[in-house]
Amino acid sequence: MINPYILLCLLLSLEWTDLTGSVSGDKLYNKGEYEAAKVKYLEALRKKPGDAGILHNLGLACYRMKDFNNAVFYLKESLERAESPKDVARINYNLGVVFSKNDRLYEASEAFKQSLLLNSNHQEARENLQMVLDRMRKGDLANTENRNSKKPGFEYPDTKSDKFSGQTSLSKGQIFDQVQKENRQKRIEIHNARQGRRDKKVSEW
Repeated sequence: MINPYILLCLLLSLEWTDLTGSVSGDKLYNKGEYEAAKVKYLEALRKKPGDAGILHNLGLACYRMKDFNNAVFYLKESLERAESPKDVARINYNLGVVFSKNDRLYEASEAFKQSLLLNSNHQEARENLQMVLDRMRKGDLANTENRNSKKPGFEYPDTKSDKFSGQTSLSKGQIFDQVQKENRQKRIEIHNARQGRRDKKVSEW
């Protein structure tokens, strides 16, 4: 389990579990001293490399500092190492918030949907997903990543449908495996795309 979780909300609230993690870092985070918290999280990470909880909260500290690239990086690293469906659902929820705040609406919607597949009772995730989809429909942001929102076959889902209400033939364990498989596939596609660009530059040279 990730220790502890700080859940970011577009609805301007925070949620905590009762679990403990990098205590000194969490205390600084709660005081709003995000830069100092980041230092503590990095120190803790050197002692416990790959710890999903530390990576998660480090990502949130970066987000609070408006360092969106590192926020996404650390949250995704945390997602890679999460050990339970509950953890994966929470990380995806926070990724959705970070993506939305950075106007990466398609990625935000995907993250919220993944969260709801694993925790259909997360009301904030459902409401935030609906908000993101509404923004995508209206096209009210000039710098929205239109190429993502117009991907072939993309459909705006009904967030009240059975798919997001927990009425599914798949068990939570099966959904968890499916989500993790999709995340791994996305990382492979990104890696291959980057490798292809590097190979092209070499051949052109």
